[in-house]
Amino acid sequence: MPEFLGIEWVDIFSSWERKRGYLAVIYHFGVVFVLSLFGFLIPLYLFFTFQWPLLALYAAWYYYDRKSPQKGGYDCSFLKDLTINKWFVDYFPIRLHKTEDFPPDKFPGIKFNICTLKMNFHFLQALRREILLAMGFIDCSKESIEYVLDGCGEKGRAVILVPGGAEEALQAHPGKHELTLKKRKGFAREALITGAHLVPVYSFGENDVFRQVPNPAGSKTSPISSPHKKITRCFVSNFPRQGISSDEDWLAAYEKTDKYSRWSPDSSRKSGQPNVELFLTTLVITSAFATVIMISTSYRAMGRTLFCAYRQNQACGNFVRYLASIPKTQRALYFEKYNGPLEVKKVPVPKPADDELLVRIKYSGICHTDLHVWLGDMAAFTKEKLVGGHEGAGEVVQVGSKVQGWKKGDLAGVKLFNFNCLTCEFCKSGVEPCCPDLQSYGFTRDGTFQEYVVVRGVDAARIAPSTDMAQAAPILCGGVTVYKALKEARIQAGQIVALTGAGGGLGSLAIQYAKAMGFRVLALDHADKKDHCLKLGAEWFVDGFQDGKKIINKVKEITKGGPHAVVSLAVAKSPMEQALEYIRKNGTVVYVGLPKDSKVTFDTSPFIFNANKIVGSIVGNRLDVDEALEFVTRGVVKVPLELIKLEDTERIYRQMLDGTIKSRAVIDFSL
Repeated sequence: MPEFLGIEWVDIFSSWERKRGYLAVIYHFGVVFVLSLFGFLIPLYLFFTFQWPLLALYAAWYYYDRKSPQKGGYDCSFLKDLTINKWFVDYFPIRLHKTEDFPPDKFPGIKFNICTLKMNFHFLQALRREILLAMGFIDCSKESIEYVLDGCGEKGRAVILVPGGAEEALQAHPGKHELTLKKRKGFAREALITGAHLVPVYSFGENDVFRQVPNPAGSKTSPISSPHKKITRCFVSNFPRQGISSDEDWLAAYEKTDKYSRWSPDSSRKSGQPNVELFLTTLVITSAFATVIMISTSYRAMGRTLFCAYRQNQACGNFVRYLASIPKTQRALYFEKYNGPLEVKKVPVPKPADDELLVRIKYSGICHTDLHVWLGDMAAFTKEKLVGGHEGAGEVVQVGSKVQGWKKGDLAGVKLFNFNCLTCEFCKSGVEPCCPDLQSYGFTRDGTFQEYVVVRGVDAARIAPSTDMAQAAPILCGGVTVYKALKEARIQAGQIVALTGAGGGLGSLAIQYAKAMGFRVLALDHADKKDHCLKLGAEWFVDGFQDGKKIINKVKEITKGGPHAVVSLAVAKSPMEQALEYIRKNGTVVYVGLPKDSKVTFDTSPFIFNANKIVGSIVGNRLDVDEALEFVTRGVVKVPLELIKLEDTERIYRQMLDGTIKSRAVIDFSL
């Protein structure tokens, strides 16, 4: 065999399969290591030459494109479909065995991104950064994973990530596999947060088909690998290698003579190998549809072989259902006394009774009523030492033994009024908010500003799987409140409804519901909310903060005698009184807003002679909730949202007090 550069080469008649495998190794070695080196040196070279404008152009591109690693990469099919990638896969003697097909109606195809370290997208990784992004690589940040699984709005998206690093993989030997997950729980948490499927792939084969170099602490490699890991967060690995065609020290890893092509817990026990704990070295998280899954930590509990194969955006393999373990404590926003500090503290997770569900809250809307409860404006109906909130949307994680019609994984809403007796005259006639046995979340019971809530199975609102959970949350009080108020107005399609406070959270919903119900909308609010209201569908807008007489005259002029109905959402006394003066004959004024000074005076004579009506309206019954949610599921009503952290609730309260809030604030418990 000829020698060149100290390497023994085989003759040209060696098998093409062997040569192409090594070529694939060289290609990936170049992408991973060589481009990394040149990507570091080229910017330094350009900086000290007359070609520095090229570096400036790249810097401008880098700044413009800085979010791509968190936005799914470039998705260049050309690089992904290169034949050399298949050669690289074929080089490894490990084969994946399909044991089960995913249902084609639910998984028509999976498009995946591979997570890698943020350092691979650094400015000094020029060219290599672009190649990785084009191949669909993304950084392993929280923002990146949530965008792919949830934020991009596409179904069938997947994220592949490796919690176990090179250090742990090279120290894994037959019979002893260790993986440190202490600082890697966030990956599994993201699956729970996004409601994604979690498919485990336990990969150990490299350690059985390639010769290993021990890398324990204190070994010859430690002086290099340990400092390098501290600086770059990447472990330098070493292994016996072979030449491009012969068994010389070069690039490609040595193969062992005994190759494993299949492994299962059952076969492992039969062969007499010791029992080991099953740790995840690869998690494949998919967003095909919202379900929470969990992996057992002992392979004996799995009972089935774990395999997963990928090809041309399709996935095959055992699908493992993952039920999240319920913690003992949770985060909750708590106040000790009215208008006192709002504290995020740890509280026990409640346990459901036989007729109750335990719902893991994913989103909770913030209602103006929550502000009044905290301030003590409704002390006669509320209590101190309370967790507020009553617009919770989440997932059922535990079902009481007597609950019917619900199962784990169902999407459920926790609304304001619950625990109705269902036997009194009010419950029987559909006026459930008047039930004397009523209990209210966020009023007298700890509400949805916490991660877990118990609710009776008969009280929980069913949310369709296709519904956006963040959109559903505000509907459970705010949405159904304005929807019910519009129904109480008892007007017909084509007639005019005036909405006071139309630019706020409730008003933004009311405009859309009114339009969807066929009504013509006149919006009243501060002048700076005009564009917002008109964009949502209002036909006319009147500045509700000008002189009262001007408001009354302008409304009557636009509507040619007054609106057929007024839904008063503004939290001030004057709009409530003005509505009684510009309402059309035989029209109805529906009061919803709850100002602190809500005593209204008016002249009863014209009101009686004009056959006008005053109606008070507060939320709705079970049917009203279902109908209100249906508008959102159909996409007819879209809530203008601001997703916030639990800790930001007080800031939203301040905006409500200042009258500067323009959208519906929703707590996202994943933030």
